[in-house]
Amino acid sequence: MENMDLIEAIARLSRMMRRRGNEKETLELSHMGHHVLRIIKDHDGICATRLAELAGVRPASITESVNRLEKLGYVVRRTDDEDSRVKRICITDKTREHIEAHTKVKQERNEKMLSCLTKEEADEFLAICNKLYAFMEKEEW
Repeated sequence: MENMDLIEAIARLSRMMRRRGNEKETLELSHMGHHVLRIIKDHDGICATRLAELAGVRPASITESVNRLEKLGYVVRRTDDEDSRVKRICITDKTREHIEAHTKVKQERNEKMLSCLTKEEADEFLAICNKLYAFMEKEEW
């Protein structure tokens, strides 16, 4: 593992986290489904175009995700009061319950994973991750 480069290490860690996460959760929702639900919860009544921007994906991908979430009962589409051409995406009670349960599981996993690091190591790791994210977000590479 000494020769592992940064991208490989990040990809390996990401795969392990997803694999372990999927072992403990229902597979009804994908990682993307959870991500989209959190955005909709924070921006209830959002339109699909804005949701795609916030999720960092193409509008067609958001349409697929929202269709799936709607079919599973997590969201509903409502016609905008001022412009009948616009559909607003709103959460349901099922979403509120799901996010509450998912947040608890996520917090438990976070605590368990960080238990192998000191507070200083965890803080430094988080700072490095945020720095890499900010760099990648603004740079073409």
